[in-house]
Amino acid sequence: MPEKQVEPKSMDSLPPEVLSLIFSLLPPDTQATSRSVCKLWLSLLISPLSLSSPPWFLAMAPHDCRHHCYARNPRLKKWHSLSLLPSLPANFCHPVSGVGGLLLCRNASSNSLSLSICEPFFGGSRILPPLLSPRRAPALAACVTQHGLQVCVAGGASSSGYERTVEVYKSWIGSWCHAGEVPDRLAGRLAVWAGGEGVWCGGVVYWMTSARPFRVVNWKGGCIWGEVEVPTGGLIGCSGLVEREGNVALVGGDGFGGVCVWELKGEGEWSEVGRVPRDMVGRLVKRGAGTHKCVAGEGVVYVYGESREGVVVWRKREKEWEWELGEGLELGCGGEKGFPIKGVVVQPGLMASCVDSF
Repeated sequence: MPEKQVEPKSMDSLPPEVLSLIFSLLPPDTQATSRSVCKLWLSLLISPLSLSSPPWFLAMAPHDCRHHCYARNPRLKKWHSLSLLPSLPANFCHPVSGVGGLLLCRNASSNSLSLSICEPFFGGSRILPPLLSPRRAPALAACVTQHGLQVCVAGGASSSGYERTVEVYKSWIGSWCHAGEVPDRLAGRLAVWAGGEGVWCGGVVYWMTSARPFRVVNWKGGCIWGEVEVPTGGLIGCSGLVEREGNVALVGGDGFGGVCVWELKGEGEWSEVGRVPRDMVGRLVKRGAGTHKCVAGEGVVYVYGESREGVVVWRKREKEWEWELGEGLELGCGGEKGFPIKGVVVQPGLMASCVDSF
């Protein structure tokens, strides 16, 4: 009986979902190369199907991300060296935050705030227009809406003292606009935010003060501002704000050596929704060296140590959230020693074709 001939099939015959999964397992440089193979692969690498892959965690030197950047593949749980030199304009080497598939950075050599966005995996960047009112060290927040990118800048220092205005950049308009003012009662609190990035959640921007007793300040637009007390009487340690399932969450020390996640319910009530397992807390930082910080993306929260000892991942699996311990940068990648890290979360391929439109 003659053997049945099996016709060879190419990768293009695979369902798009399977191809997207395969691409999500590749390191960033291979993804970038695959993008130029054919139109089908290009469309899959920049399409919303890439959302099926968990967001990647990027660890960078806070003052020189162009030369020191590492990406952690969440599926393979491996670190890769990532060069941002082709992507970022000169001097824009201070990372601010991840926004969808983009990285927001500021100019390190300018006396007033100047921002740029780049696609860290596939290249491409754009410098945002100058602010209407120049300032230094304002509070920042950024998000992606159905229309495009939004960046909010509030307060900050200026040549004449304190700059009270709030400005918002909208990519679909292509310019900054005045959107409100910081009230007198909060002017002093904004001065100590030291340019910290906030969380844009449900149309409301949240920032956390950097001086004790800590408070969470929110801005709903115009002159509508509010304040919320934080858990543990404002003495929470090493804390940060993230978005989790459409709600603003606070990650920080509970004062007893533990690290908790609280979620804001209603106008001012915090509810504990998670706690880093005790055996994982010790892997975040060396004793007496650095602090822990947090960033979040779609369905995942990363808690990491500045000293690069470890990364703890809180990921949604079906309906439950589970904790897992990831290798630190030095163990997983053999990266250079001697600098703390700034962590951001990005979604590879999500907005690779949209940088020019921002």
